[in-house]
Amino acid sequence: MNMHRSLLVAVEQSAGEKVLREICLSLLRSGVSANSILDEFELLRTTHSLEDEYEDTILDVMDSLCGWCSPKHALVVPTAA
Repeated sequence: MNMHRSLLVAVEQSAGEKVLREICLSLLRSGVSANSILDEFELLRTTHSLEDEYEDTILDVMDSLCGWCSPKHALVVPTAA
């Protein structure tokens, strides 16, 4: 399943933050950039009518992708040293 479809299905099912984070980590591990995932989330936010509470969940995941969170909540894939 491609990135757009994975996130679209999750958003349409109002998947929880844990599921959205797992999808993001999987995408990051497969080589998709955080910026690409952020762009996709932004597209979904602007093209779907979302409940405010669910939009907050998506924004929290987006914050974790761009580092606007505590380090323990950041969505990053460790790199080999």
